[in-house]
Amino acid sequence: MRKNFDEIIELSLQKEFEEIDCPDPEKELLTFNIKLCKRTRIERIRTMASICAVLLLIPLILLLYTTKSKPDNMSHNLILQRTRNDLIKQSSIIVSGTVTKITLLANAEDVEISIDEIFKGIPNKDVILVRVDDIEFETNEEVILFLNAKEKSKKYYTITGSCLGKYTLKNSEKKIFENCDSTEEIKLSSFKNEILNN
Repeated sequence: MRKNFDEIIELSLQKEFEEIDCPDPEKELLTFNIKLCKRTRIERIRTMASICAVLLLIPLILLLYTTKSKPDNMSHNLILQRTRNDLIKQSSIIVSGTVTKITLLANAEDVEISIDEIFKGIPNKDVILVRVDDIEFETNEEVILFLNAKEKSKKYYTITGSCLGKYTLKNSEKKIFENCDSTEEIKLSSFKNEILNN
């Protein structure tokens, strides 16, 4: 009887000890390492995502800034496809003249032109003001300009077709003018007829 009682007690104690959740150090360490690896992987993914976002944002910001600071960029590329006939048709005023003065502004230049000859339109004065932002002029330079109509509120004209609307004298004896990329030239002797034919 005593033996049976001892067996019952032993069995009972054994059962109690089995129910007690005694942590296994190896299992705990393995679980911790797995959690640490997952956390490290998630942090790496977050870091990579942040780097990718920054790398994508920088070109976008630069593109937006470039587009904002040069709004004519796309239209300038389209303008380069214009022929001289297009320039003649789209210009309100076409004149030849000499650069007498250049005034530097914040983002542009005001170029004063003393008119020698008028080929199209009626300029408001003998000396006109032309505002440019990406076209180079020099004092005493002789030019033929294709100009847009002057807005009522503005004191200056703008050039049709960007730099292709400016022809500079290259041969003073033959009176030959060239555009900015030297793709076309104007011979002053036949230029009036060319305008009349458009």
